[in-house]
Amino acid sequence: MRTLLIFPNKIDGSNYWCTHPIGIGYLAKSLKMSGFDDVAILDLRLKKNRISPEDLPKLVMKKFGKPDIVGFTMFSNTFSSVLKYSEFLKKKFDCIVLVGGPHALFEPQDILKRNPYVDIVFNGEGEETLPELIRRLQKGEAIDNLPNISFRKSDQIVINERKFIEDLDKFPMPEWDLIEVKDYPLTPVGIFTKRKKVASVITTRGCPYPCTYCGAPKSMGKKIRKRSPENVVQEIEYLVSKYGIEEIHFWDDNITFEKEHIINLCRAIKQAGLHKKIVWACSNGVRLDRLDPEIVKEMESAGCYYFLVGIESGSDRVLKLMRRAQLSDTKSIREKIEIVKKHSKIRVLGAFIIGFPGATPQDDEESIRFALSLPIDKVAFNTFMPYPGSEEYNKLKLQGININIDEMDYHKPKAYIAPGRNEKEIKRKVLKGLFLFYIRPKILFGILKEIKSLSQIIMIIQRLLK
Repeated sequence: MRTLLIFPNKIDGSNYWCTHPIGIGYLAKSLKMSGFDDVAILDLRLKKNRISPEDLPKLVMKKFGKPDIVGFTMFSNTFSSVLKYSEFLKKKFDCIVLVGGPHALFEPQDILKRNPYVDIVFNGEGEETLPELIRRLQKGEAIDNLPNISFRKSDQIVINERKFIEDLDKFPMPEWDLIEVKDYPLTPVGIFTKRKKVASVITTRGCPYPCTYCGAPKSMGKKIRKRSPENVVQEIEYLVSKYGIEEIHFWDDNITFEKEHIINLCRAIKQAGLHKKIVWACSNGVRLDRLDPEIVKEMESAGCYYFLVGIESGSDRVLKLMRRAQLSDTKSIREKIEIVKKHSKIRVLGAFIIGFPGATPQDDEESIRFALSLPIDKVAFNTFMPYPGSEEYNKLKLQGININIDEMDYHKPKAYIAPGRNEKEIKRKVLKGLFLFYIRPKILFGILKEIKSLSQIIMIIQRLLK
């Protein structure tokens, strides 16, 4: 069966983060390893592939021919996009439409109710399930007992149990040869890179922390599952030799959670001599509470030059509301950041949430002041988003509060605004924090030194306009 895996763009074209789709890359790898060679990847966020839903069937036919199965990655803010794209593909090709990804993990029932063009939703990891699903569909066998999927049966929606992959080395790397590596813009999370050829890699899955604004423990499980350092190094070596990659961005939620893992990974990178060929960053962040001088030194010596840290608030009261576990007070946060700066030259971006439920405008002012007082190099003031799977999202659903999932955007507080707050006030807080932080000569000069390309300048302008 010919299978096409699609990463959708927002219909309004407002997506401005466009990193390699390693999630569907892993699915493609699993299909190839299972003998399903007729598989392709299409990323609609790439400029050359941005197209209206009506014209998508023409593009698909031109590039890949008629697909039997189409699989979409779905984030919350691409719900409507997938609805439209799947409608036109379903009507044109009469194909089986699958949906997976972060939003699908938590809302399979809602997707199947609201999108009549979707046949099966993946409510768990797909690398083991997808090949078996296709095999059964080919043979006309039942899928009732297949884990990690949801589907319609008569008038009912069946949601099967979730099963996590224990051995991540089983699927050694995404199917990079199906990803148009060279066509991705130099605009990863954080905007800036040190080199011009960048690729994304993930080494762990899972998160044991109880933060109320995040759904990671439910999406990837509370247990930390790890790839071996040797396996990760093999992927990096492949990217360097095949595509000339010069910089790696690790997308783990908790790459530093287990000290042994990050230390061994750093040493494996150095042993392979990769620290002389690449630099790397942790764009999705590291947990401050897991850092110590040894880890920081090892990371820098292996080529790490930048990572994000989730500070979230400058108010101890709000940090407790967020259930930040070991990072529930500003004193410990400051101490950890000072350790990073004392023992390395790694650049640090501190991320904050503005407009968190229960936080007052005064609390957000504390966040701005706290950011200005810290020895960090960059800052991100993001508006609160009630992401599916998070405790905050579940609270709102139980209260019957409407959440506009298509407006899930860090820069637009439209999906949900907490009582007592308003969009204009929250936006002003974000702009105030950014202005006061970046107008300082030392910070501004450091940012200007990092600009390497026209695409980064364009990205800066786009985000300022947002």
